[in-house]
Amino acid sequence: MAPPLPCFALPILLLLIIIISSSTTVSGFVERYVNPGDSVKITVNGTCPTGDVLALIRLHQTDVVRPPTDVTKRVNGVWQEEETYSGRIAHDSAVSFIILKDVNSNDGGHYVVTCGGRDLPGPIQLKVAVPFDKVVHEGASATLPCHHATVAERVKRVRWEKDGDLVLEQDRSSSETAGSGRGRERKASVPEDWYSKGNLSLTLDGVRPEDEGNYVCYVVGDGTRKRGDPGNVRVTVNRRGDKLIASTTPTQTPEVKESSFSTRLIVSIAFNGLLLLLLAAGVICWLKTRTPGDAGPQREDRVLYHGPDSVCVADGDVSGH
Repeated sequence: MAPPLPCFALPILLLLIIIISSSTTVSGFVERYVNPGDSVKITVNGTCPTGDVLALIRLHQTDVVRPPTDVTKRVNGVWQEEETYSGRIAHDSAVSFIILKDVNSNDGGHYVVTCGGRDLPGPIQLKVAVPFDKVVHEGASATLPCHHATVAERVKRVRWEKDGDLVLEQDRSSSETAGSGRGRERKASVPEDWYSKGNLSLTLDGVRPEDEGNYVCYVVGDGTRKRGDPGNVRVTVNRRGDKLIASTTPTQTPEVKESSFSTRLIVSIAFNGLLLLLLAAGVICWLKTRTPGDAGPQREDRVLYHGPDSVCVADGDVSGH
């Protein structure tokens, strides 16, 4: 029979389960950046029968105790909304997408669409960020700023996206560029020395009204993708004949950095506190299971009598008298 599991091992097992579950849940999420007050469209990949519950669920990665939140769900053909999201949910008749409107800083997190309790493809990590505003005249050129360490990070590619769609991706070794079909007359480019200087700024030639949107740059390595700084560039196009639109957002966004730092700090403190509690529980459990002077199994001296003679048993030895 196998020996029982020491009680102080249980906290360690619980900690391992928490770490593994957190790491596996976060993997596979695609980052989506959105400005406060804007809307975000979440695609429903696949069909869900009317009889099954279709739901948009928010996962709470930094709170292992708090259960997931049903942002909105369709039950027997009737849509329901969680109170926090009341009046901010929309969808098309075919339910090919769900829109979260009037996004605020508290909406950042991990979202997944489920059908009948099973996850559908395409989960996202929603990040709410104050943008860097860039105002451009129609037909002019625009340079969207972005910087990130490249040499020390072993970066292989630089990538720019607009509202989640690819604009440009350039490989360091081959200098090959992939784009979204902007056309030869409307060139999109990054500096030739982007790798050596960490300057990932994107230049757009011949800007048109359809180029308006939120742009994000990334540095891509082996299995990694990190956002550059500033984290989000919002392009507004002054159409010909329109009055000049002034940029009201400062050139830097320290609010985003402070919020990100605060979040990481809170998560770190909570995790370390949980670790200390688990270790303390293991120590207390171990101390309770100890016995004073426990130095191994004790032997018992016995004397067995058989008639006039006796057989003494002491320290495991048997001798006849």
